[in-house]
Formats: sequence, structure tokens, C-alpha cells
Amino acid sequence: MGGHRIEDRLGCGGMGVVYLARSASGRRLAIKVVHNRYTDNNKFRTRFRREVAAARQVSGAFTAPVVDADADAARPWMATLYIPGADLGTHVREHGPLPLPRLRGLAEALRDIHRAGVVHRDQKPANVMLAEDGPRVIDFGISRAAEFAASDVLTQTGRVMGMSEGVVTFYGSQGDQGDCVLDSAADRAYLICTAEPQAGKTTETSVSEIDPATGKPRWIVEAEGSLQMLGRQGGHLVFTDGVSMTRGLTLIDAASRQPSHGEPVEASRAYLVRGTVYFTRTSGGVRAVSPRTGRTLWESNTTLERQGPPTASATHVHFASP
Repeated sequence: MGGHRIEDRLGCGGMGVVYLARSASGRRLAIKVVHNRYTDNNKFRTRFRREVAAARQVSGAFTAPVVDADADAARPWMATLYIPGADLGTHVREHGPLPLPRLRGLAEALRDIHRAGVVHRDQKPANVMLAEDGPRVIDFGISRAAEFAASDVLTQTGRVMGMSEGVVTFYGSQGDQGDCVLDSAADRAYLICTAEPQAGKTTETSVSEIDPATGKPRWIVEAEGSLQMLGRQGGHLVFTDGVSMTRGLTLIDAASRQPSHGEPVEASRAYLVRGTVYFTRTSGGVRAVSPRTGRTLWESNTTLERQGPPTASATHVHFASP
């Protein structure tokens, strides 16, 4: 196919069949060949061609780059570098939450994708492969092209624009906020840090999961202790794009390496911050500010002590200048 020798069949999904192949130069490739039902759909082919062109712009250490494609073939196909290893969902089920270094690699992959102006639209645990050298985001283009081919109406009651089957389970609670910018990074961070999908939770459901006795969420976020600057007393941090996710994890990782002195400041009460939270860098660390009231919700310093209420659940994260 396209000069690539098919060696094995890797699997079959709703969009097509995936084959293991080898290029003329000896590289191993994963080739997805779309199902016959799309072959006579000109709308699909046009969109597929555009999506492949956009996906080719994505080039990062933690993605599986598109190396070849043919939208005009009898059955359109696309080839990416083959990434051996388990997918994210399998890893979480078998081994639990992802270590911070791998989480940062995934954040960098999403950052590179977004900087190229590409939105995956079918980002789910099965489309994140955990290779030996880090996580790789795979499977661009085809799913989104099929969505546009299926219907011109992309927003329906109870359906999110561009969301394919299998993704609804990993749709974060921030999605029910009208002013929130949706992004898969939030859902990946939730799964990785909690080892469970959102499973259709709403903001109201999340609020009900706060333990009234301690003020701590029952789904406390911990990623090998490195997120404890936010989650030490029960915090839930959700990132809305790969860039903020990368910045946040880098900041948290750097701060977690600082020596700690004394005990965290105890607060008299806990409350849940809903909606947008702005994070600003300060001379001593990071400050979380409510955009509605301008009030400092909590502030961390180099000793990692939390100043303020023990529970802050951010559904939207921004980084801004002090």
C-alpha cells in the first residue's frame, strides 16, 4: 500500500482497520485504512485531505507523526510511525496513575498539537501510547473527517461538537460551564491523576463528592506527590490546554524540589472554587486569584505551604503576569 509492505493486522475500529507495515527504508508504520462506507463520500475525502495536511504540521517528541497518506486511493489511508507499547487506558487499569515525568510528556505532546493549530477530536486513552521514551499521541485526522462527512449539524442536544463515540466517558465536568473552553488535556489529566474516568460527572456531582467533615474531595489528586502543592489538603486541578498543562506541571515540579519548612497553614473552613481560577507567578511562588472578586484564594511560597482554604477545585486554568 503506497509502497509500504503490510506485515500484520493490529486492530479494527469504527473508522477503519489498522495494519502494521514497513516502509521501503525499513521504518515500521501503522497504517489506518478507512472502511468502505466512506469511500464514495466526497465530503469525507475533502475533509480527510485537509485533516491530514494539518496533522502533518504536528512534529514533536511525544507525537506519532504522519509520514504518508492517500485521500484519493480506492480506500483512503494514512500512515504514521508505529509506536510499540501499551495504551494509556491499559496502563492506568493495570498500574494506576501515570508518573509525573510521563504526564509532562503527554502535556508537551498536546502543547505541540495545539501550537500547530490542530485539534485531535478523538483524544482518549486508547489514542495515547506509552512508548519506552515517553507517551505518544496517535490517530489524527480520520475520525474528525468522518464527523464532518456524517452531518453538517455538529451540535445537537446532549452531544458535544466534534465528539466521537467512546469519548463521552472522558468528557470533564468543566464542559457544563458555558464560558469554558473545552480541551482534551483536562480529561487526560483527570484520568491520569485519579485512575478513573469522569464518567459523565457534572459540576453538581463533583460538589457533592466533597467530604463535609474534612472539606477534602473524595477524588484527591495525587501524582507521586508532585502535585501536592495543589492537592496536599485536597485539590483538583484541571488544565484546559496543552500549553497551560505543560507550564503548570513544570512549575509544580520545580516548586516540589524546594526544601519544605514547617507545617501547612490550617484553614478554618474549606470551600470549592467553581469556574475560572487565574494563577499568577509571584516572587515567592504562585498565587491563585478569583477573576470575579479579585480575592487571593491561596498562595504558595518556596516552602510549599498553602495559604488559605484547603480545597480549591479549578475547572479552568489561566497563567497571567503578576
